[in-house]
Amino acid sequence: MDADSREMLAQRGESWFQLNICKKDGSGRPLFRPAHLGSQWPTVDYLVEAVRPGDSNAFFFAQVKCSENANGGAIPVTFRPDQWRRLRAIPVPTYIFGIDDVTESGYILSVSGHRRPIRSVPRAFPLNVENRERLWNEVVEYWHRRTAEMPFTSVFRDPRTR
Repeated sequence: MDADSREMLAQRGESWFQLNICKKDGSGRPLFRPAHLGSQWPTVDYLVEAVRPGDSNAFFFAQVKCSENANGGAIPVTFRPDQWRRLRAIPVPTYIFGIDDVTESGYILSVSGHRRPIRSVPRAFPLNVENRERLWNEVVEYWHRRTAEMPFTSVFRDPRTR
């Protein structure tokens, strides 16, 4: 795939993510406000703020990876070693969103707890109404109970590595 095609694939994935992360919940309100960080931030693509009453400055970081080659399986993703080290070092909730360009579907995977680079995002946690709500609760809870002694543990872990 040439550089232009890769860039267009990445843009489609980011557009899909941005449209779907800020969909409304059952009460008709969006749960998240994504802010695209652009090429100035090579480690993450978005800072995503929780936007419901009581969220009190809760946010997470998102790295979006899009693929045309999932073939119905886990979404393949790649990271350079330096990019993976920086991603793992972020001390707040950080997620990879694997987007299947063929089926136009997306999946959530937490970076928390992964020592080795993630090579694929399983289809265990689709970015749907239920999981957006779970994600909102997880992020808000993290910021409400955050202390240096309590490591972050996500429900959006790879079921293949538990």
